[in-house]
Amino acid sequence: MDTWTTFAYTKGTFQRIGTGIWKEERDNDSPFDFIEVARTADYIELYGADRNIKVRLYSDAAKWYHSPSHAYITWDGSNGSWV
Repeated sequence: MDTWTTFAYTKGTFQRIGTGIWKEERDNDSPFDFIEVARTADYIELYGADRNIKVRLYSDAAKWYHSPSHAYITWDGSNGSWV
């Protein structure tokens, strides 16, 4: 059974709405669409074409890909968990 369906973080949620399709709902902002591009035992990686952004959802935080440093980093309010 797949328990990775909703990731809640301080300022919003990422929710799987279909096979490989995710939506980010943020406090006081428009929702953003993502597709699932990778999955490991540690995270799910999403890609949002409208903003050209990659996000990884871990057990304790969401992290976005920071191009200049070539690393996935957290942002203010990205701590969260699977619910």
